[in-house]
Amino acid sequence: MMLLHEAQKVVSWVPDSLADRCYHCQALFSLVLRRHHCRRCGNVFCDTCSSSRMPLVSAGFFTPVRVCDKCCEAAKKTHRRMYNERRRLSQSVTSAAMSHGVVDTMAMASSSHHDLHSLLPLSPMDESESSYAASPAAALALTTMIDVIPGEVVMYRGPNVHLRIPNGCEYAGTVYISNYRLVFSQTTAPCLSTSEACARTHSRHATVTLQADHVTAAPRYHAIPLRTIERVKRQELADSDTGVLTVFCKDLRRIQLVFLGLVQQQSFSHFDRCDRELKGRGGPVHFAKVHQETFPHALWDGWAVYDPVAEFNRLGVGATTKWRITDINQSYLFCPTYSASIAVPAAVSDQVLATAGQKQCAEDILLIQAIAATNPSSSTMVIVDARPWRNAMAQKTVGMAGYELTSHYEVKSTPTPDNTEASSTSFDLPLHGSHAVDPPTLHDKTVMIGPTTCRLVFMGIENIHVMRKSFQKLTELSLSPDPLHDPPGRWHEQLAQTKWMDHLSRILHASVEIVRLVKTDTASVLVHCSDGWDRTSQLTGLAELMLDPYYRTLRGFALLVEKDWCSFGYKFCERTGHTADPSSQEISVVFVQWMDCVWQLCRQFPCSFEFNTRYLILILDHLYSCRFGTFLYDSEQRRVVEESRAPTTSLWTYLSSLERSFVSNPYFEPRKYSRQNWHARVVERRQANEFPMSQWQQPVDDHRRHHHHHVSVD
Repeated sequence: MMLLHEAQKVVSWVPDSLADRCYHCQALFSLVLRRHHCRRCGNVFCDTCSSSRMPLVSAGFFTPVRVCDKCCEAAKKTHRRMYNERRRLSQSVTSAAMSHGVVDTMAMASSSHHDLHSLLPLSPMDESESSYAASPAAALALTTMIDVIPGEVVMYRGPNVHLRIPNGCEYAGTVYISNYRLVFSQTTAPCLSTSEACARTHSRHATVTLQADHVTAAPRYHAIPLRTIERVKRQELADSDTGVLTVFCKDLRRIQLVFLGLVQQQSFSHFDRCDRELKGRGGPVHFAKVHQETFPHALWDGWAVYDPVAEFNRLGVGATTKWRITDINQSYLFCPTYSASIAVPAAVSDQVLATAGQKQCAEDILLIQAIAATNPSSSTMVIVDARPWRNAMAQKTVGMAGYELTSHYEVKSTPTPDNTEASSTSFDLPLHGSHAVDPPTLHDKTVMIGPTTCRLVFMGIENIHVMRKSFQKLTELSLSPDPLHDPPGRWHEQLAQTKWMDHLSRILHASVEIVRLVKTDTASVLVHCSDGWDRTSQLTGLAELMLDPYYRTLRGFALLVEKDWCSFGYKFCERTGHTADPSSQEISVVFVQWMDCVWQLCRQFPCSFEFNTRYLILILDHLYSCRFGTFLYDSEQRRVVEESRAPTTSLWTYLSSLERSFVSNPYFEPRKYSRQNWHARVVERRQANEFPMSQWQQPVDDHRRHHHHHVSVD
């Protein structure tokens, strides 16, 4: 639409401090004669020359704002002309419909630009803006609707915006912001950039034409959920009369939205409103709470994937007299961050658990001894501390947290002159298979607890703050300019400097060590870290993934995430920054890091996993999207409370509704025998090794309590 004032000479958007006279009457500004911007042309006027007030719907102002008198008259003329054109067009369409019977809506849509997201339903505010600003042809194109996510409403639409991505490519199109996502719909097929890096990108990734029999190709678009956005950086470039919004995402994506002609093309209002909508993140309510999406073709209900009692029975816990499932935490009063159903040694009563859960006491030692005694195949008990040894010592020094002291168990041993000194002062060599941890970091200290051998092992995995800094370095490296101009090997050196791969190696080696202890040494393994989530869930989840083939299936992997992450108190809401006031110190990439480790295993054993890489990427996408309720809560308790108030849809329901070939691994080789026979053999072997429980002497020494995870897979 050509505005009348565009024929006039347009000045740059001048700040108030630099405007010394009125643009129309040239009167000098003073303390008495105030200056005002015209919201339509961007020039600076005095009070007399800018006395008009009118809403500028096309510019995003729905309440009357100050404009100059000339722009006011031009806007009124333009509006009258548009009204007359639309009236004539409406009359012509009506007459054509009466003469031909029915208007072919699809033909009308195909004659215009096929913009997928221009057909999203608009909010009433955007409908009024569209009726004022859009051309008649565009107004007809908007009459065709497509299926969208139930509850999604477009709050803003900005035309003539350029999208820049890190590889140097730039595209022209339209921006849409709904209450769920940011969408950029490309209106021009060719890339606008002429950079060398962009040319190399297009040569490596050839564009696949989606045209057949002269059918219009499907539009290309970028979609980013608003909750995935970490922050938005705003820049107003007066020299080039452009505005740039740099969108930083939590999932390594980074884009720039460029608004050309803030003053000359009257795009400042679009630029300003787009900035406000992006920073609003769709409002305080998560999108999962707004809509109720149904998936009739889903294979299972995602909320019912994990049944603690059924899972414990599958693992053989119900077939042994040495374990029992306690209901002490049914009301989440015993431990708010733990699951309602917990498997514990049968020798430990709920009264002992209640005492051990309140304070550091002798019952803690009894609990550890009882866990060791439930293993009929070995008398070895290994306590795996995921932290570096130096961190544990530092936390103990300042009184924040401690670690398992071997001296606490010496009261149960029967030392001899040969082993007393060794058990209290010497450190053994690092365990085989943990060579990724340096000797000063991993220590293995052994003492005898009656008939049980107990070892304490530090795995040297850093805390969430170190991991977050490493991930930030990895992000900057991933989004850096084209590395082809760098010297050979430079990129790999920078990757090594991020230490991200080092952290993955430590986690994988620690998990392999746990698997070796359980599988080869048939030892009981108890895993903990400083808090009981984060690193603990990483190690137990990977170890169980290696030990149990069921967790390597589509449904089994969903169950594993629910069991070791959601039900054991991993703070998804806090760690992903979904809280109302997110703290940067509490945001973590621990779950993303764990998924990276899973991907590494998939690459090393391509025939052992039923799911493919696309399955993992979908999970990570919706970790931040807030489209589903799976990752919205900090504990099982909060999930139960919030879901009872405002139910949401589970991510696993959505994933099970997808075409199986889309997320499954074609090279997957399942077990040669049925899982029923495998489960029967597990039960038979455990029953054959049962022996009466021994009476435990109540220890008297204090014991430092931690939150523990017990790996109970075979």
